[in-house]
Amino acid sequence: MSEFAKGCVVVVGPEEGESHWQPLPSRGYITSKLTPYNTPYDSFSLGIQVLEPGAHIRRHAHERQHEVLFCYAGEGWAEVDGERYEMRPETTILIGRALQHTVHNTGAVPMRMMWMIAPAGLEDWFRAIGRPRRPGEALPAAFERPVDVAEIQARMRFIRSEEGERRAGRGGQSQQCGVGRCMGVQSPKASGVVPTGRHIRPAGSPSAAVSSIEAMASRVAVAGGPRDHHAAMQIGAASG
Repeated sequence: MSEFAKGCVVVVGPEEGESHWQPLPSRGYITSKLTPYNTPYDSFSLGIQVLEPGAHIRRHAHERQHEVLFCYAGEGWAEVDGERYEMRPETTILIGRALQHTVHNTGAVPMRMMWMIAPAGLEDWFRAIGRPRRPGEALPAAFERPVDVAEIQARMRFIRSEEGERRAGRGGQSQQCGVGRCMGVQSPKASGVVPTGRHIRPAGSPSAAVSSIEAMASRVAVAGGPRDHHAAMQIGAASG
């Protein structure tokens, strides 16, 4: 059998991986577990993010990446493409490319999530805006994002929101990624919390030039635990 016939196994322990404290408003830390830097796979990266109580992930979108968020501790809500979803242990959200999204920890304890993004690259963002973290290190004083964050976002193909524009303006002249203007990405207000267990919702009206496969990539699937396993099956059936 060829040495290339089988893949490899990579095991990363609880406090292993490249870890960085994150700036306001995402106070907490991330740890990149599986990335192209420690595996032979370039198509995805995976890690964890811990949000302190009251912290949130600023609204944004990824021009060329799809993201999965899996909450395994804490509670709060996520908003994707203008609609809110409860976040609690075992909630899973698939976020297609170009969909504006934000996550808020409204609980009294840290919210813990696993993230996976494809293609890889989110690990580079966290490193660029964060500060190195050592295992067991105490939570540092809150700090702001770097002044060149708009340039970093453009380089990493982020689609910024109005919130990102306001924040970026504090550290220098605001820049908007050209694709954001072209696609007309907006940040509509949420109309309320949608209970977990809602399965697939079309995210906007894709252009006639977008194929059905691309349209499927811009959908949101939410599963609130084992009872909603069939939601994932619906995604496979719809894209098959």
